[in-house]
Amino acid sequence: MKNLFIVFLCCISILILFLGEKHYNNKLDEKGKAAHAILSNPTMGKETSQSNKENKKAIEQLSEHLPASLSGKIMEAVEAKNEVNIVVVGSSALSDESSNWSSVFQQRLNAAYGPDIFKIKRVSFGNATSDKIVRENLYINIPYSDADILIIEPFVLNDNKLIPIKSSHQNLTFLLNYLLDKKEDLEIVIQPSNPIYEGGYYQGNTNELKKYALENNFTYLDYWEVWPDSDSNEVKRYLDENNKPNAEGNELWGNYIADFFIGF
Repeated sequence: MKNLFIVFLCCISILILFLGEKHYNNKLDEKGKAAHAILSNPTMGKETSQSNKENKKAIEQLSEHLPASLSGKIMEAVEAKNEVNIVVVGSSALSDESSNWSSVFQQRLNAAYGPDIFKIKRVSFGNATSDKIVRENLYINIPYSDADILIIEPFVLNDNKLIPIKSSHQNLTFLLNYLLDKKEDLEIVIQPSNPIYEGGYYQGNTNELKKYALENNFTYLDYWEVWPDSDSNEVKRYLDENNKPNAEGNELWGNYIADFFIGF
């Protein structure tokens, strides 16, 4: 009888957590839709005091769920009537500018916030390892000077089976310190490289990257949460023959990053 009571309490607790999360997500969705309705209203383009206030309020609603440093950065730019400059750095997953995940991300940002708020620059280092990027000073090509937010996919997949994870982290620390020395108020967001089928050690190294990000107080976007398990055949649906994201994979990846910035 006691065991049945404990099971009952566990079920009630899980139900409360589920309903609470559902309510919170619904509230975010409602706020997002309301904000989008204001920002997509053609009359909002008029430079009036009232429309400016409504635009700012709408953007504040869309970004208020973000970490304070990120939402603050967005609102600072809006107040100053500047664009929010996002620099996206990564591997060959960024190579095809017209169809990679960042294009999906850009489209979603424009649809939610309007086309004049965010500007995205992309830097792909192809298949270069983190050692090569640091040793050959390739990192100096990252356009940091007017960047507000850096979304970086460190080169864990490129380094896989070539560079020990400890060395990868040392190279990443060097690169980030270089950028922060140049632009102290740069907001850093870290995300993993894409999942691959039966990744083996790569999966463990990706877990270590998440640990690295959290220990160093960087925002970590774990979009692997919405991908199928990398040991399942289902993950192949989102990858091409070279283990890079295909159209469906880029859609899944880009939408996750967009949802983080939009709130639903």
